[in-house]
Amino acid sequence: MSVPRRPSTPFHRGPIAEYWRASMESLEALDRPALALADREMFGLGFTTLGDLECSAAPGMIVRGYGTLEGISLGIHVQSESGAPYAEFYSEFDGGSSLTTTNGLLSTDYTKHRIFRNVLPNTGIGALYAAHVEGVRNFAAENRCTARSWNSELRSLAEGIESFLIRASTQPSSS
Repeated sequence: MSVPRRPSTPFHRGPIAEYWRASMESLEALDRPALALADREMFGLGFTTLGDLECSAAPGMIVRGYGTLEGISLGIHVQSESGAPYAEFYSEFDGGSSLTTTNGLLSTDYTKHRIFRNVLPNTGIGALYAAHVEGVRNFAAENRCTARSWNSELRSLAEGIESFLIRASTQPSSS
């Protein structure tokens, strides 16, 4: 297994992890058709590419981030040297909650720390995004809160991942 090469200096450091600019092309096991489909579907939804990153908390995994002008959700396409590619949409709310809608298989609800995940295996990106938008709308209405607005830059993706990791790291493993 080859670990993607990264620059020596991370572009973002958080209390949990460091983040490097990366390239999906560096993955030996790159699933090019899945990446091309993700790009095409994200672009069709109005997302633009923020770039690729690698996080020290998940070595060997590359995350491609996508942003929109409305900035309420970040789109994510994940590939690694092992495991199937998957997509996610991520939103944070005032008060410290987050909602992730994913077609990936690995997922845990950390509701005690206001981390919520909507897992929809085998769901295409368009339907996944529609479910996420509905989930954001419902969550905001039920909790009388608003979704955070993201800047369309790779640093926003790193900040979102770091925020999630900080809250998840304080979750008891017995939940």
